[in-house]
Amino acid sequence: MFLEKKPGKSDKPSPAEMLKKSSFIREIIAPDHDSLSYNGELIEDQLKQVVKNSVLTNPFRKDLERKVLAYLKASVIKTKFKDPYDKHEFERDLQDEVGEAGYNLFKNNRLDLENIKNAVDIADSFAEIVFISDHEVKDALKEKVAEIRDMLAENYQKMPYEAKLAVTNKVAGLARELCIDLIEFITKK
Repeated sequence: MFLEKKPGKSDKPSPAEMLKKSSFIREIIAPDHDSLSYNGELIEDQLKQVVKNSVLTNPFRKDLERKVLAYLKASVIKTKFKDPYDKHEFERDLQDEVGEAGYNLFKNNRLDLENIKNAVDIADSFAEIVFISDHEVKDALKEKVAEIRDMLAENYQKMPYEAKLAVTNKVAGLARELCIDLIEFITKK
């Protein structure tokens, strides 16, 4: 889950350490433990527990795990590709060089616009469908979704790194809030 190697586990480098060896990777910033926790426990563990006993359909569960929870747990990976060809070549050989875990770490990059849009779209859907009877939660989520979409109205790819980081922080906050809202909502029922 975290990018640091766990002592005594293996001498094999972590996926982040393997990625950092590339000249194309400038920086990898993993989410801190507090952002992944709620009431002293990992959000992922709590969410899996409450969702398995809920009426959420399998597609909703999968979207929640693959798009929202994955975004929450993802790292910010700052790259420096000179042109699209460099990125294409890097991605083509990535899985062979750093393994599946390193490949997934790179592909789940919080800075990736597709990952941002996926997390925001799922949060919007959950606000409309799951929280339809809880107007306060629904409205708060919808407001955050609108704020992020306004930020993305500007050409995201041309934003400076700091502006992109601000977007990713908002999306990670939205993902965290959605997960916590779901934990509380399902637990109350």
